[in-house]
Amino acid sequence: AVPPSSPDVDRRFFFAFLAFLAFTGVGTAGPLLLDRMDRRVRSPEDVEWYLGVPVLGVVPHVGGRRAAVRGLGRDQAAEAFRGIRTSVLFAHGSAGPLVLTVSSPGAGDGKSFTVSNLAMAFAELGRRTVVVDADVRRGVQHSRMGMERRPGLTDFLLGETSMDAIVRSTEHPLLHVVPMGVLASNAPELLSSDRMQYLLAELKEEFDVILIDGPPLGAAADPVILGTLAGSMVMVVRSGSTDAGRAEVLLRSLRRFPVRVLGAVLNDIRGGEEAYYYGYLPGYSI
Repeated sequence: AVPPSSPDVDRRFFFAFLAFLAFTGVGTAGPLLLDRMDRRVRSPEDVEWYLGVPVLGVVPHVGGRRAAVRGLGRDQAAEAFRGIRTSVLFAHGSAGPLVLTVSSPGAGDGKSFTVSNLAMAFAELGRRTVVVDADVRRGVQHSRMGMERRPGLTDFLLGETSMDAIVRSTEHPLLHVVPMGVLASNAPELLSSDRMQYLLAELKEEFDVILIDGPPLGAAADPVILGTLAGSMVMVVRSGSTDAGRAEVLLRSLRRFPVRVLGAVLNDIRGGEEAYYYGYLPGYSI
């Protein structure tokens, strides 16, 4: 047999074209597939698309999740909470005291951090504000405000103390806190009691803003009870952490109850496009 002096068919261009199509397909379909697989909330657009609620504000990353409240400064986080305050006032809209339950899809989303700083923002606006720590299993408002856990909400609901004893003053003259109190296994029953309704009625007579720090929606029935008592609710979701699918299911379950979800707060936005577009100009302060 005589070896051929040249190939019968030159397939170099054919294989090069196949390689081009393969890399183009992977480059196009890969990011789309990864985006479909990753259901975590990362931007305000994700919140509105998956959860179907407006974004009331975006909070930048400010360090530890348990940062204490010592008054709002002039940084981007302070301006963020002032913006959230304005959005909440506009969304609430009704006359009389503002009563609001704040919850989140899961633990670690930053709801307690949001409640304490939003309360400070309302107090600095001149509104008499009280924070009710109704997360009666893992409440942290007492540690944020630098006070003892007892006497608190559950002690009052159990009939062991008076209302005057549980409403505590803070460093800001217009900001008060009702800490969680003693750990109670019958929390849903206590939150549904007549004493809880009496407490809220009395607080409405004394304060302009009542912020209820409730447990996560996925943890217990407590936030649904608290949302029904308040009538309005705000959700806190953490960028890069909150599962959008789970949050969507939890929010859908609220539609069976008389709870108006005013919107969501996107917490812990870090550097990137979202921080640039939804942040506040650095250095533009008094």
